[in-house]
Amino acid sequence: MDYRRWLNVIAIVAALIIVALLAIPVLAPDDGEEDIDFTPTVEATAAAEVTEAASEPEATDDANEQEEESGDALFSPDGRWSVVVGSSDLLWLFDGTGEPQRPLADSSPDDLEAPAAFSDNLLAIARGDQVRVWDLDTGEGFDLSPVAETPLSLLAVGPADDVVAAYGCRDQTETGCADGVILLWDVTDGALRHTLDVQLVTVEALALETGDVLAATGCETPDCDEPSIVLWNTVSGSLIDMVETPAN
Repeated sequence: MDYRRWLNVIAIVAALIIVALLAIPVLAPDDGEEDIDFTPTVEATAAAEVTEAASEPEATDDANEQEEESGDALFSPDGRWSVVVGSSDLLWLFDGTGEPQRPLADSSPDDLEAPAAFSDNLLAIARGDQVRVWDLDTGEGFDLSPVAETPLSLLAVGPADDVVAAYGCRDQTETGCADGVILLWDVTDGALRHTLDVQLVTVEALALETGDVLAATGCETPDCDEPSIVLWNTVSGSLIDMVETPAN
């Protein structure tokens, strides 16, 4: 017998052994026991997830509990700051990268619905006829001198953080404001510096510029096509000029 026949015999024997091994589980007698399925059930998976969540430490950072679903926020014009409602119904200050910085003392969710103005270091919010100012570096706040029966609708903070301006209407009519005023406070002590009469039936914008200049934009008549810009000196409270803007 040559070596080729031996190779064929060996191959046949190996094939028979493989077939016999594969047939053993099929030929094994049924002992009546069911096969165990180790695939986890839905209930078991859910229970494991609950157990895992319960074992995780609770978040201790109040800033992570802000109410993101509300969508309410204040943003500084330069994008440096944002303010949202956080834990304990306080407003939280975030920087431009979205990192929480600190809570604002004695704030509330209602403050997000009120007129507000930023500077580099201050945030002012009007609460009816009262203005509260926060130092963004510390989160501490203070109230400016109140002005009775003057609902405030516009705010501005000076670029040097030394003055706050607000526009309010004491007599609102169907055609505009019959008695509008602009108020100027000194930030250092919160005292009211000036009360300026506004010869405008509507005021759309308020700004404090460098050089002690306050600018208000609005209309002298209800149906004006060319809004006017009124300029005052914030130190003396005197009128600087009134100019009409070109119509679009």
